[in-house]
Amino acid sequence: MEQEFEPKGKLKIRPATANDAQALITYCFPMIDPEEVTQTLAEDVERMEKGEGFRFVVDAGGYAIANVGLEIHPTQPGSATVHGLAVSPPFRMLDIATHLMEYLDSVAQANGITSLMVEVPSGETKVIDGYKRWGFAERPVVILEKKVEVQQELIGLDAGGDTDEE
Repeated sequence: MEQEFEPKGKLKIRPATANDAQALITYCFPMIDPEEVTQTLAEDVERMEKGEGFRFVVDAGGYAIANVGLEIHPTQPGSATVHGLAVSPPFRMLDIATHLMEYLDSVAQANGITSLMVEVPSGETKVIDGYKRWGFAERPVVILEKKVEVQQELIGLDAGGDTDEE
């Protein structure tokens, strides 16, 4: 026997704090090293304090069950990069990601940000489609990468950083 019901309760979007680390590890980033999640959160909280970015969580009864960040570009006035969008799987049917993106739009407008960017791997078609539904468009940019082999010893430098030449 099954029974459907409408859940009651409120979710709240609020600025992230260092205290959100454990919930984010548990609900949003279980596959990422907990130390990395904690460190990235600490860095984002520091950026918020300096006015260099934002990180928001969706709070469900005191637990961060969704997350998104916005990093302001220091050299491109009016531009910011969206990062870290994650919603705990049981909450995805509630369209929380859309609410977060709408909230980011209002934060961007209030802070003079006129361009939001996001980098998504080309194979993530569902994610790309989601961002397109939220008004993002693909830019005609090609990113080229060259792998450089790291040498164990720097040529021409001694341990003190001085060159061998005099």
